[in-house]
Amino acid sequence: MTILIVIVAVILYGIVFHYAREWIHSKVRKPVPVGDADDYYRKFPQCKEYLGEEHVWKPVYNLEHCAVTIFNIPFVPEDTEVFYMENNYDEEANLFVKENIDMIRELLATRGLTFVYLPDISVSKEMAEAMVAYYSPNSDDSTVNNDGYKHGLRSDFLLDYMVYPENRPKLKSAFCWYNQPKSLFGGKKMWYIFDYITFDGAEARQHPREVLEDMLPELGTKKIWRRGAHKEVPIESDGPADDNFDEESKKILKEIQEKLNAVRLKGISEAIIAQYVKPCPELSRITVGSDFTITLNDYDNRVIAMEPVVKAVFILFLRHEEGIYFKDLADYRRELEIIYRAVKSKHNDIDERMHSGFTPQISNSVRSLTDPCSNSINEKCTRIKEAFIQQFHDCIASNYYVRGMRAQAKRITIPRSMVIWEGE
Repeated sequence: MTILIVIVAVILYGIVFHYAREWIHSKVRKPVPVGDADDYYRKFPQCKEYLGEEHVWKPVYNLEHCAVTIFNIPFVPEDTEVFYMENNYDEEANLFVKENIDMIRELLATRGLTFVYLPDISVSKEMAEAMVAYYSPNSDDSTVNNDGYKHGLRSDFLLDYMVYPENRPKLKSAFCWYNQPKSLFGGKKMWYIFDYITFDGAEARQHPREVLEDMLPELGTKKIWRRGAHKEVPIESDGPADDNFDEESKKILKEIQEKLNAVRLKGISEAIIAQYVKPCPELSRITVGSDFTITLNDYDNRVIAMEPVVKAVFILFLRHEEGIYFKDLADYRRELEIIYRAVKSKHNDIDERMHSGFTPQISNSVRSLTDPCSNSINEKCTRIKEAFIQQFHDCIASNYYVRGMRAQAKRITIPRSMVIWEGE
């Protein structure tokens, strides 16, 4: 009898509990806004159980951690930056970035990273004017408005510098970041390895936070990459180097970083300006003054400064349009000495002394310049090149400095009809 009473009591308790639970659920259940179910469940995951529904988000995109090798880009990349990169324009992926750019930056900031969307980069008016003058010194800079240039680079900009362009069609929309450099030709050229993670733009727009949070543990992580037959093969890095520097070392590192940032900023700005300014405009006439001041008349009378011995080498090659073999420089020793003395005194009497048969005592500077065993002439020609490169883009400057192939005559290519010798 006691057992029967217990069984009936359990059954009654179960019935009462069932209807009580249904009544409570009917009171606390709230309608889920149409189209916002994913966001609703993400904020209130406990509602899945109460509502008796299973809603598990299953991503359909594929995260791939790969690498791409970039050759000699015009700026120094920062290893704390994450770029958006694509081969062909992906409207969904770009909308995902634009609609969620604040969230992207906030999430990346939690890992000490900054997000760079190349089309959004702008250049200040001051830097734009300077870069226009560098690319096209005789052009009208009225295209530079008060805000400078607001239109940045294309999102496929980095891919224009791929070492293995045959792999470019395989690249999809991705976030990429700088990993490590490789030096070539004694540091004159650089390969930069970028890691990247691809994603599906349409899926990312539907689930922006989930996509970004899934990517976040990988973004900015660095692997050591070894070139394989058709792809980059990752080797896990041993981790960051020790950063326990003393105060003096930190100060030096800070100065180096500031210089790198300046170079990088100039490089990005140059890349942007190059899209708007056509380089290699008409060349300027060049005037050699009676005091050997070198002026480019059509580039706002820009003066090119050089040390006397460097300027003497420049004048020598400017006088010989046919060019001079370095191995034959000893034959020009007397002329170079006369030029050197005239430049130092700032008095152009070169032709007078050459025609009069004047034979000066050869200075050590000129003797070294004309010694085939010395590297002095190469150093001075580099200084000449530097003087023009500092003022103009190389497509302009290369017409004014000494150049030529190995074992061939070196010459300055500017047409001599454009060279004005003051006083003649």
